[in-house]
Amino acid sequence: MLPAVPELLQALKTRMAETIVPALPADAVFAQEQAGLMLATLDWLVDVQAHQYQYEVVENGDYLRLLDELREVLGDAGSGRGADDEEPVPSAPLVDLDGLRERNRRLKAVAGRLYARIGAQGSPEQADRARRRLADVARRQERRERAFYRMTGFPVEAEDLGTVLRDQAPSR
Repeated sequence: MLPAVPELLQALKTRMAETIVPALPADAVFAQEQAGLMLATLDWLVDVQAHQYQYEVVENGDYLRLLDELREVLGDAGSGRGADDEEPVPSAPLVDLDGLRERNRRLKAVAGRLYARIGAQGSPEQADRARRRLADVARRQERRERAFYRMTGFPVEAEDLGTVLRDQAPSR
């Protein structure tokens, strides 16, 4: 049986903490500091790597819904989705992580163009509706990003990533 990625990362961290760090000379302050940063990074990787695919699926769902709503605001609801923006579903063969991340980048670009189009062509009411929906998606994305980076120490009072993703998972 192959070890899982978190097990490999944890083993690497343990070997480094128990073998390499103690072997560093006492006056090698910079090397000790760098080793500490590497250990912290390994902790962070253990924390987030198991959630990476789910993170992208949740983000994908947010942007697909946003596109549907922006199209509705424009009156384009009948045009439907493009072939490359179908939401992955658990029963479908998995989309690879890099492919899903690229799809999410494209969805964000399309959302940006639709939002700009609403601002240029839509009524003030349509623009306000689009702005509110985009703000909702941005708040959800900020919550995910804060949770993703919580172990770095930069976000203050960030939530656990698994909890945030469970809260934001699309209901089926």
